[in-house]
Amino acid sequence: MSRADSEIFGVRPIREAVFVWLLIVAASLTAITAIGFKAVDYEKATIENELTYLAAVASTLINPIEHGKLNAAEDTGSAQYMRLIKPLVDFHLAVPELFYVYTAIKRDDQYLFVLDTAQYVGALRPDISLIHTVVMERYNDPDPKLVEAFASGKPTIGGFFTDEYGTFKSAFAPFHNADGSVAGVVGVDIDTGDHSARIDAVIRLCVNGFLLLLVLASLLGLITYAVRKRTLHTLLDNSSERREQEAVIEQKRKENDTLLINILPSHVAQRVKDGEKVIADQFDRVTVMFIDLVGFTRFSSPFSPRETVEFLNRIFSALDNLTVAHRLEKIKTIGDSYMVVGGLDPLDTDHMRRVASMALDALSVFDDLRKELRIHEFSVQIGIDTGPVIAGVIGNFKFAYDLWGNTVNIASLLQASSQPDRIQCSANFVKYIQSEFEFEDRGEVELNRKGKMRTFFLNDAKKTL
Repeated sequence: MSRADSEIFGVRPIREAVFVWLLIVAASLTAITAIGFKAVDYEKATIENELTYLAAVASTLINPIEHGKLNAAEDTGSAQYMRLIKPLVDFHLAVPELFYVYTAIKRDDQYLFVLDTAQYVGALRPDISLIHTVVMERYNDPDPKLVEAFASGKPTIGGFFTDEYGTFKSAFAPFHNADGSVAGVVGVDIDTGDHSARIDAVIRLCVNGFLLLLVLASLLGLITYAVRKRTLHTLLDNSSERREQEAVIEQKRKENDTLLINILPSHVAQRVKDGEKVIADQFDRVTVMFIDLVGFTRFSSPFSPRETVEFLNRIFSALDNLTVAHRLEKIKTIGDSYMVVGGLDPLDTDHMRRVASMALDALSVFDDLRKELRIHEFSVQIGIDTGPVIAGVIGNFKFAYDLWGNTVNIASLLQASSQPDRIQCSANFVKYIQSEFEFEDRGEVELNRKGKMRTFFLNDAKKTL
């Protein structure tokens, strides 16, 4: 079963199976990712709400008046200190997941620790000796949310911090003096390990769910492949003869299209394909160029017919390449003469410059060829004119696209009256591109049946700085 078979019937088992697989996987991944993020956000919100609530409860256990009487490190462990800290210790023991419970005050723009339950709850974690602070110990790097709690007088949820015992998250709740001012802030810290474990469990559940859906997607993809492959086989069995005929017709069509495009400009070829019977167009300004091999007949006289054709084919193939490169149209070859035109597209206003560039390139190509073959028996003469023409398709079977008009005749006469390896141009052509190219005024030249006409030699493109 070839790829062409699939293209003819529009049935592509592998592509369709992969599409089904990707669709299910993408939908599953999107849904599970969304669920995972929602679960993580929910867990974060839950822990933050719980922690804020615990801090608020702890703040109600503080006597602000008595708390304000602790003013020196020596007060740590005093009878007053113990009376104040006992409710916090009981609270801490009742909520064993807490690691730190402490209070802080602000004095002279400094934040200072006062109460700290760490050394009184050792039974909760006998293998860990938590960091313990003393009264009036400076809080060197206060959590920004602690500072916010002092400023706003409202509970806040802090960020994460890490010490040698793990990673913790904090919450702060202020307690107030009788006049409503903030007397201090109580802080509670909880280890994020349990929180992370719950998030990890949610993630594992999501991953397992995704893997299950991946297996399901693979199964459905295989089923899709088998069904569509059987469908394709059925279509092939029922229409193999018709398919072969269509393939032959398609190949012939492509060959005809290729042949038509090779002998006609692409836009004209399309009109012929569309069934247009008479194709005749008037163009107000096109540029016609004739390139002739002067002396080639004498030079090639010793050649066999095969050698002559091969040599001409080499030359004209090089010109064909230049024609394509400069986006021009080859009209025909007449013996050893080559006819090119630019501007058959009404929107093409740059064809004069491209014809001039091709003419200069043609001289360079011929010069290289003569050097390569070490021959000097023939030369090149080129003629160019710009003006109106009539263009059309002649013939019903052997199509020929040709141009007629004074512009064609003058371009041919300019070529015939040119000099070896020179490009003779009409004044009408020169006026459009004289700012871009260097021309040599030849003066008036007698053209057969046209009388005298002022002509110019195209020498080179002007150098840009």
